[in-house]
Amino acid sequence: SVRILARHHFSSALGRMSTVAEVCARGGADRAPETRCLVKGSPEAVRPLLAPGSVPAWFDATYRGLAERGMRVLALASKAAPAEASAWPRAQVEE
Repeated sequence: SVRILARHHFSSALGRMSTVAEVCARGGADRAPETRCLVKGSPEAVRPLLAPGSVPAWFDATYRGLAERGMRVLALASKAAPAEASAWPRAQVEE
């Protein structure tokens, strides 16, 4: 299950939105929920937020190829975070 703790709505200037969510693994009743920062947006907006060395080798060619075929392309990124991340400002959630 997923419970949204904080939401930073889509910004056309930034080309992305983000949330802080509490995620419980399916069938994980015995495991504590995990807090995650999640970002969704254009590949051009999300790519600079990714940790160095974490961009898959296929990332650029794949999104460009899909876009050239007229498809709308969204990129997703996530990171583990402490429970207090729900109080973080947008810049900290997305860094």
